[in-house]
Amino acid sequence: MPTPFPPTAEILRYLWGAWRLVRRDEQGMEVFGDTVDDFWQSFWAAALVAPLYISVSLVRYAFETGDGSFVRFIGAEAATYANLWLAFPFIMLFVARGIDREARYIRFIVAYNWASVLQSIFYTAVVYIGMSGLLPPGTANFMGFLALIAILVYTWFITRTALDIPGLMAGGLVAIDLTLGLVIQSIGEGLKG
Repeated sequence: MPTPFPPTAEILRYLWGAWRLVRRDEQGMEVFGDTVDDFWQSFWAAALVAPLYISVSLVRYAFETGDGSFVRFIGAEAATYANLWLAFPFIMLFVARGIDREARYIRFIVAYNWASVLQSIFYTAVVYIGMSGLLPPGTANFMGFLALIAILVYTWFITRTALDIPGLMAGGLVAIDLTLGLVIQSIGEGLKG
């Protein structure tokens, strides 16, 4: 169901809610709606994140030693990006039903999607700092690892808070999300030839 791109003030409100969640303020969840329109509108976050994803992808392409075509690379990246945004919400629909959290599903996905904007800004900054050559050898990889841990903890907090589930169960859902993302990215790499 197509929804219009949200006004700037509304986007800033969503990002403020996501920032409150970064600070472990559970009241940040109150910013996010739980209607079907809120659900579909939250996927506009993908449009905000796309320039960051594209910039990191282009830098990766520039540093790759493979001789695959640029068009094939971009096609694989586009397919990967779309699947990364759609697969987890689809799977979570069934998981939420299975754990009796269907009533909380929409608000969870809305928060999850808008939080992805902050995660992507953070991750992109880490990538560019790591690739700048300003850090000692090996530090960039360690910094990337710490960034991944921070993002996983943030996602865990959102999952636990939004779905109102025990921490261990939230950890399991974050593990599913991480594994799914790795599988999608691996398939995407295979498409590049």
